[in-house]
Amino acid sequence: MTSNEIPKDLHELMLLYAADAIDPVDSQAVEEWLASGDPEAQAALEEARLVVMSLLESLEPVTPPAEMWERLELKMLKTSKASSNKQTVKSEATKPARTDRPAPSNHNVANSVPSRPRVSVLSDSTKPVTGETAGSRLTRFPYWRSAVLAASVAAALSVGSYLLSRATFDSKLARFDEAQSELLLKQQAAVEQQCGVLIEQSQQLTEQAEALTQQTQSISGTINVIQQALGEQEKRLAEQSVLIQSMEGRIRASDQTIRLVSAPGVQTVEVAGTKEMPGAVGKLLWDAEAKSLTFSANNLQALPAGKTYELWFVTDPAGPVSLGTFKLETGEGENAGENAGISVGRAIISTRAPLNLTGIQAVAVSLEPISDVARTGPTGPIVMLAKMQ
Repeated sequence: MTSNEIPKDLHELMLLYAADAIDPVDSQAVEEWLASGDPEAQAALEEARLVVMSLLESLEPVTPPAEMWERLELKMLKTSKASSNKQTVKSEATKPARTDRPAPSNHNVANSVPSRPRVSVLSDSTKPVTGETAGSRLTRFPYWRSAVLAASVAAALSVGSYLLSRATFDSKLARFDEAQSELLLKQQAAVEQQCGVLIEQSQQLTEQAEALTQQTQSISGTINVIQQALGEQEKRLAEQSVLIQSMEGRIRASDQTIRLVSAPGVQTVEVAGTKEMPGAVGKLLWDAEAKSLTFSANNLQALPAGKTYELWFVTDPAGPVSLGTFKLETGEGENAGENAGISVGRAIISTRAPLNLTGIQAVAVSLEPISDVARTGPTGPIVMLAKMQ
């Protein structure tokens, strides 16, 4: 019988065999294994003997009562005598008497009963247990101690099986914990790696955001500069537009003045400032036939906000007739100096009077509020005045 063919139960039965607490069927299987000469069987027996001896040594000695020993010895003696008598009667009834040898005594009959060889726990593993040895074992190990020993062996087997199962479970649990720990470490490493990637991406995004912020600020600054330049350019264009309009007016006035001066029948009237504006001086060129005129003035005061100058003809009997409003000219050119863009008290206006205008008595300049509504006469102070011939 090879080691692969040995049932696991034989190892467990070996403990009961060594403790002499095994049933006959199981005992025969163990003895066949021992008789096969398998070294593993002898090793299993030696190990079982050590276990049984350890269990016996661990039992506390108990002294049975004296009457128990007496009853036990008496019972054993009666059992031995009854067995001897039965054997003698049977032998005499079934076998012929022999004269060549004496009949065996009761003691020899009891000892001559064949029995299966046993391996003693306390003797050599290869020495059969004789009747005398068995009797001494009964004396040394009573039946109740065999029962206790068998129970101890069964308990040891249960404990061993439990410990083996527990060891297997602990081993599997340890491997499971190790695998779980390894998996958690791998997951933690993967999470840390992902966190590192996310942190790096976040830093890159932060740098890009900072770069975009700087570019935005730079673009915003450039836009502000451009807007300021455009504002200044628009302002200059507006000033130039006003200047152009003023120059065009002056050119027209100059042309008309030249025409009026060179035309026959043109009347020239000197216009002076009133007490409201005593330093103002002016000149009116009036063509009564063509009903055209040019008025120029100097030293006029700067206009207050929301005010304008207005030129009038005073007639009889129609009364005042408005010839239009005008503003002061501004400084211009390379020689404007401090007066560039500022009113310098000079004004010129060229216009035509109604064709049916007659009876002109005087020419006047008044200070009026700016309004889109035509006035029928001066409402503000008269700042310049001259009589017409």
